[in-house]
Amino acid sequence: MVNQDMDMIKEVFERLPEERQDRILRACMAEFIAHGYRNASTNRMVEGLGISKGILFHYFGSKEELYLYLLYRTGKSITTILAPRYRSMPKDLPGRLRTVVEGIIDCYAGDPDNYRFFTGFAESGMKDLQAKYLALFTKDEISALYADIFEGIDSSRFRYDDLTIRTAVRWIVTGMKQDIVNEPGALRDPAALKRDLTERLDAVIRVLETGIYKRRKG
Repeated sequence: MVNQDMDMIKEVFERLPEERQDRILRACMAEFIAHGYRNASTNRMVEGLGISKGILFHYFGSKEELYLYLLYRTGKSITTILAPRYRSMPKDLPGRLRTVVEGIIDCYAGDPDNYRFFTGFAESGMKDLQAKYLALFTKDEISALYADIFEGIDSSRFRYDDLTIRTAVRWIVTGMKQDIVNEPGALRDPAALKRDLTERLDAVIRVLETGIYKRRKG
């Protein structure tokens, strides 16, 4: 049913001039970013756009369909950036971590609103909507959206147990994502943020590769 709804939205909404499409989607996305899915108001959306709610629901049959369509467009733009990177993942863990984190940074720098909107959904815990969302994408696209850094990695080379390494990497990626959305000035200058985060990533990877403590003399 979701795919059929998406096809209908594409047929009607995507007939509009691209500038008008973008204006409507940006206004709706801003409402979802500010208030989350559950508390977002279609009344505020249409008031800001200067259109009737009937027109909005002519394009999107419901608030849920609007939300899923925004997620679909956002997911497509993210996979365009990430999929080429993930098709040729390095064989070593630090290299893979760099690939994933740099891809996430590029997604933010390319379109901060898209990234903030998608991250808010990914962390929302709305499993029913997440299932409907995933149904919109191919298996390869889902792999690009939710890359497994550890797939095919030789864990026998790890100094520490597999769970500890996985936990450390997950915390690094989670912390980086939080830095992206919370960094002062991030929205004003995404390019500067990208440079800063890339430098921090270099330092973190050096720690992973060499360890925390200096070697004791003697």
